Amino acid sequence: MKKALAIAQDQQEVVVGVVSQNKRPRDAGLLMFTPGIKLGGGSDNLGQQYNHPTEAFEKRGIDLMIVGRGIYQDEQPAQKAAEYRKVGWEAYLKRL
Repeated sequence: MKKALAIAQDQQEVVVGVVSQNKRPRDAGLLMFTPGIKLGGGSDNLGQQYNHPTEAFEKRGIDLMIVGRGIYQDEQPAQKAAEYRKVGWEAYLKRL
């Protein structure tokens, strides 16, 4: 992560952010996109480790959450996406 972050910071005229699950560096100056977000947190049988949106925004300092299986595997994906939007926005606002 450190080398990738250094490259991204050096190329900010063309790079707006990084994809990472690590805690945001204080002086990064870049957006942090974080995959592996799931309302239940935990892990799955494929080895994926999930973070709850609150954990990701408040403790890791992310800017944007990336949700996959938590939405598309749900029986009602549109409703689940709305739930993620609400929970994620509230967590983001608390971080501010």
